[in-house]
Formats: sequence, structure tokens, C-alpha cells
Amino acid sequence: MLRIVAVEPCPDPNREFVVLQNRGFMMVDLRGHVLHDDKAAEGARGAVCMLTDDVRIPSSAYVLVTTGKGTNGWARCSDGSPVYQVFLGLAGSLWLGAATVHLAAPSHKKNVCLPESASALSPAPEG
Repeated sequence: MLRIVAVEPCPDPNREFVVLQNRGFMMVDLRGHVLHDDKAAEGARGAVCMLTDDVRIPSSAYVLVTTGKGTNGWARCSDGSPVYQVFLGLAGSLWLGAATVHLAAPSHKKNVCLPESASALSPAPEG
């Protein structure tokens, strides 16, 4: 299970980040996890970002979510532990005004089976 272990708000998006860690014993799929602030949790306009990388995070590994630009992928921390880096590619701060950052995890997912013909889902043309 992924947990937030650090939040570093900053006006410079390339220095602003959230650190997650897999505190469970099993690998965790990163895709579908959502970071959001209190405003978004209350249904108002707030900071929200969905993590869409299709990658599995090993037990004890970190995920560094940086607001600024870069290339997503695996790297090593200074102590040699693996860290997956996610760059949101935003030009401004996401967390600077947030009182709290929340992490929502997908509890279940199911692939949608589409019919062979997409026209089966389309309404008939009116004529």
C-alpha cells in the first residue's frame, strides 16, 4: 500500500514534490492512484492529479511525484534504494496553497469488454 511520506510545496514546480512509499509487503500498481488537496476532497475546485503510469512499485520502494517537467522512470536514491520518478509537467505550483494532500488508492478495477463492432454502441442515424 502506498503512503505519503513527504510533501514539499514550492513556488518552483521543478522543486515541488510529494514522496510516496510502498509500505506493504506486495508490489502495488501505481496507475489509478490520485493525489488531491482538501478543496478537491470537499467537491470544490482544487488540486488533483491522477497517476497514470502503468508500473508496479516493489515493497519499500519510493515514488517521487514532481510537479515540474522531466522524464518518468526508475532511478536510485542516494542510499541505493529504487525510486520511480513521475513528472506532472506543470508550469506552476500544485501544492503551495494546500493545507493537506490526500492519496486515494483504487480499491478495485475491471477491464471493460467492448463488442467487436463499435457500431453496436452507436445510435442509428436519424433520417
